[in-house]
Amino acid sequence: MIKPIETRIVNNFFNRTRHAKQSILIRQFKSSEINQVSHKKMALTSEIQKADSQTAVLDIFWKKRHSFDNVHLSKSFKKLAKLPNETSLTNNPVFMDMCKLIETRIQIMSTRSIEEITYAISKLVNRYDEKLPLVYGSLSTIIFDMVTERMKEFKFMQLACLCFCFQEINHHILSSVFLSRVSDFLNDQVLDCTKIWPIIQLYSVYGKRQEDFSIRDNLEKRLLYLIPRFTSYQIAFILTIIAKFNYVSYSVDYIIEKLIRYALPLLGKCNLHDLSNFIWSLAKLEYSREDVIQEHLHYAIKALSDGIVSSKYLAKLAWSFTKLGISDQKVYALISGQIISNSNSSMQVRYLVNIVWAFAASGYLDLVCYDTICKSLLQKTEQMNEQDIVNTVWALASMGYRNDKLLYKLAELFIRRINHIDSQNLSTFTWSFATLQYHVPHLYDIITTEAIKRIKLTSSVSSRFQPDRLLILVWSLIVASIYSETLIKIVLHPIFIDRYLEGASKLQRCQLYQINMAVKLNDTEVKGGLNPSHLYCFYQTFVGRPTSTSEFESDVLSCLISSSRIRDFILTNIKFYFGQSIDFVIKIRASNRSCIKNNLLYRADNVKYNYIVIEADGPSHFSSNEPYTNLGQSSLKQNFLRRMGFIFVQAAYHDWLRLNNKEEKISYLLQKIDAELKIHLDASSKSLSCV
Repeated sequence: MIKPIETRIVNNFFNRTRHAKQSILIRQFKSSEINQVSHKKMALTSEIQKADSQTAVLDIFWKKRHSFDNVHLSKSFKKLAKLPNETSLTNNPVFMDMCKLIETRIQIMSTRSIEEITYAISKLVNRYDEKLPLVYGSLSTIIFDMVTERMKEFKFMQLACLCFCFQEINHHILSSVFLSRVSDFLNDQVLDCTKIWPIIQLYSVYGKRQEDFSIRDNLEKRLLYLIPRFTSYQIAFILTIIAKFNYVSYSVDYIIEKLIRYALPLLGKCNLHDLSNFIWSLAKLEYSREDVIQEHLHYAIKALSDGIVSSKYLAKLAWSFTKLGISDQKVYALISGQIISNSNSSMQVRYLVNIVWAFAASGYLDLVCYDTICKSLLQKTEQMNEQDIVNTVWALASMGYRNDKLLYKLAELFIRRINHIDSQNLSTFTWSFATLQYHVPHLYDIITTEAIKRIKLTSSVSSRFQPDRLLILVWSLIVASIYSETLIKIVLHPIFIDRYLEGASKLQRCQLYQINMAVKLNDTEVKGGLNPSHLYCFYQTFVGRPTSTSEFESDVLSCLISSSRIRDFILTNIKFYFGQSIDFVIKIRASNRSCIKNNLLYRADNVKYNYIVIEADGPSHFSSNEPYTNLGQSSLKQNFLRRMGFIFVQAAYHDWLRLNNKEEKISYLLQKIDAELKIHLDASSKSLSCV
């Protein structure tokens, strides 16, 4: 028989055994539950990582949002930033819900998740060329405030990345107080850092600032120490950052030289992305060492020759070489060839505009390439912003290239957006259309009205006209045969004229003189204007300009002299009359009817001579593509000469090239002279009959 105490011992043993088994079962159950949850979370993370589009990521969030923890949110946001844009995310309600959920959870997120979300926002923001979307601004502000509170929880690399991302999102958010706190917190850790990217990121933030932060000296020392370990991508990255600095110092110059010295051996191995960034940085820095520039040019030509290049890199290279003053037409020809061969691919408006601007600024003309660019832009005009419109028409006008369909579309866009275009671009646009002699109904009237309105209301800085821009605007309107007395009176005001006499270029003086002449020919009364002392000053300017005779002019003169009908009446070298040169003048006595067959002018006012101006006009006087219309300056010159009583004859280079021998050229000139004389004689007869 078991004793009571023994019974208790046995019962206690069995109870402990039963409890132990129960606890083991509970732990096993909990462990299996944890494993199941962990597997679900891992599967969800894997599903997010495998998503191949932004729509797929948002679908996962919408269907499984209740299973999303903070890690899933940060991973989803980062994935959205890596994938190409399909539609505007800021207009997507699912994306907006994701942003709201992040805002509610940001306080309890880990520092890693906060870093990933901030990085994703910086990537998404870089896709917007215009105003920062409100949702990104709001979210970044909340994150910034939270980082300010929890700064000491972040590691060195995380805080460096956050500062860089905040600068990319909105540099105004980085206050001096915040940067001072970061500087004090990280200063001692900088010199111990062996990682390259945190140093680059921090230097890109503090290097741009002109305030004196204690961390900057240590960053420069560490950067110089780490440069030998940089890859070509890292050197290109830091160079592009430094190129955007608003100031230059000895230490920055030293860093630039060291970066370039270590970059040169890597040029042959780097990809086109890094190479284009190298060259862009040199252009922004206005780098002047010819050997370094030629080395980069050599590798760029090699890269352009090897295969198809993205329009992004074509635009960057074209802009950079133009800014560097590269005159080698080979590189522009290769870029042009790439554009023509990729004409079927979709090229962004920004890249097309930058390329055509670079071509015009460098003086490169390929009609097939220009046709291709204009054809592409014609389909995307609504995507162009105001600066794109002005840069495009300036480029076309600078090269004398006319594409009437594109010009008409751009004029319509310009009229619709004229309130958003600053005064400098208003002048440039007017000059471009006047130069190309392309007329759109009411365009110049609208520009004139807008200019007068802006002069009266000068409260906005962007609406104010600088004197040189106003001069170009008024001159361009006169070229387009638009005479605005209000604008002309402002330009010919004594104060305005005196200011121009102090520092105006020869071109500006010529334009001012031509405006004054237009007033005289138009019988417009303007107070002020050019007085005799001004005219003498301009005369000295014009006489001082060098003159040269082209081969075309010499050929025309030779043909004129060879004609027995007019050889004794030719005057040459009449230069800089009203600021421009006149090639040849035939002086004809009004009583000598035999000198020009059946077409001698006779005036009732007993004028002794008639003067026939003959201009040998080369390619610069005409549009570069057919039908070779006169450009603005040539049209203005012809208009002035005719209104002053001259008979104007134009010998066009494209007609001259079709003539086979000297006899045909002489016949061509005489026919042109006879035709103009007949027109002038008929006009004179009509005026006499009216009297």
